[in-house]
Amino acid sequence: MLISPKHSFVFFCTPKCASNSVEAMLKPYAALQLLGSPAVRHTDVRTFDAHLAPYLAGVAPDTEFTRVAIARDPVDWLSSWYRFRSRAALRGGASPTSTEGVSFEEFVDRYLDVDSRPAFADVGSQAEFLATAGGKIGVDRLFAFDELDALVAFFSERVGQPLSLNALNVSPSVAYQNRAVEQVMSIMRGVKSRLGLASAGAAPKAKAEAAQLLAGDRLERLKVLLETDYRFYGEAQRS
Repeated sequence: MLISPKHSFVFFCTPKCASNSVEAMLKPYAALQLLGSPAVRHTDVRTFDAHLAPYLAGVAPDTEFTRVAIARDPVDWLSSWYRFRSRAALRGGASPTSTEGVSFEEFVDRYLDVDSRPAFADVGSQAEFLATAGGKIGVDRLFAFDELDALVAFFSERVGQPLSLNALNVSPSVAYQNRAVEQVMSIMRGVKSRLGLASAGAAPKAKAEAAQLLAGDRLERLKVLLETDYRFYGEAQRS
């Protein structure tokens, strides 16, 4: 989470929604930066309302903060989590969150089993992150993940400087189940990320492939389970 009293914004880092890249872009303009562990970086709307909003009202009473976040197509979001958890660092028993040896269809099946999700499929939802206690969207500006140019334009105007977004911490475009291949590809992704060379076409391709895999019953069940996520993503596309 990044907070700027000077430029009057709060950026909520929705997991698996380019938060690392946006953080890198906005850090020079944010006086308050919640970084470090995922629980801190990804402070959600309800936690903010309960703890940080009262603090900001006390230290910056005349500032009207604009709350900003990103929402992603729900299937694409799940696919990103699946691919992210396939990376080499989690394999070989290193973490129970690894999707090694698990197909995307199996990942979704276990995600749909809400009452007994295994660790590798326990990723929450975007609605849980973005919703207020009353179930409404808890931000003022919600941008679609596949339309990040609009977010960059918004923040460029807000800070009065032309900004650009580099690709950082990008999930693999393919989940390689062969451990040796994944280790090599993991190294290559790290190099590309540091050099700003991540493929611009990888995300749309992965999104299309994920949707194809979920044709039929799985997709319909996801739409029911993630109804609020789909509604929030639709709002982001219309904003």
